[in-house]
Amino acid sequence: MKFVGALLAGTDIRHGRYLIQIAGCNDCHTAGHMQNDGQVPEAEWLTGDAIGWQGPWGTTYAANLRLLFQQIDEKTWLAYVPPGEKVATPYFDFTPKNLPPGQ
Repeated sequence: MKFVGALLAGTDIRHGRYLIQIAGCNDCHTAGHMQNDGQVPEAEWLTGDAIGWQGPWGTTYAANLRLLFQQIDEKTWLAYVPPGEKVATPYFDFTPKNLPPGQ
């Protein structure tokens, strides 16, 4: 995490920008990124989103990485709603559907 933070802090912004793009960080951590086909100003990248991401793992929420990355602990990084628990916010559901029998 310190490596990414150093890149974002300006050590070489091009490397940080590249890492963010190929890792898909904006998909979750930038509000409206997926809904707007990635057309979000760079100034809004990694500022977090209130929409949850739900799948077999439960529901996770994407934090504002610009503010938290250097001080985030593992518990905060992995904060989520366990499978089967009620979710009170909007979320995307990544639970596989229409699988062949036996899958």
